[in-house]
Amino acid sequence: MKVLDTYQAPFGKIPELRLSNVPRWGIVKMSKKQSVAEHSFNVAAITSYLCNALGMDDEAEKAEICDALWHDYDEIFTGDIPTTAKVKQDSHPTIVKLADLLESYAFCDNHCTDTKEIKNWVLKPMYNKIIAVSDYLEIPYEVYSEFMEGGSHV
Repeated sequence: MKVLDTYQAPFGKIPELRLSNVPRWGIVKMSKKQSVAEHSFNVAAITSYLCNALGMDDEAEKAEICDALWHDYDEIFTGDIPTTAKVKQDSHPTIVKLADLLESYAFCDNHCTDTKEIKNWVLKPMYNKIIAVSDYLEIPYEVYSEFMEGGSHV
């Protein structure tokens, strides 16, 4: 079997559909499996929630949701890339970045079955990044606090 055959199968001309087969959280034990497609959809839903909470107009919200749906597009080719391994590209954090962090934080906090040390190793940097991004965007904690409930590492 050639690499090209595996790349195209089973989605042919729509390789983006492969995201439903790309698993997340390869470095941390979770009680529930999550694909990159599921994560991207959840990030889009959280992005919509944040846009509405901030009173953004419909066109701006649609643009943010589109960005959210495609924010991990490269993982079609690479597989899931842990946040800690990604190249720093947050010089201008966005609502999508905040939604991405919130989704990851909530999923890990709710489904991580790894040791407490590993869970804290993953959650604490995410928590700090969430605070930094929300401060940069001037989004009050009350807007997104429900995603932070549990916060077992703090």
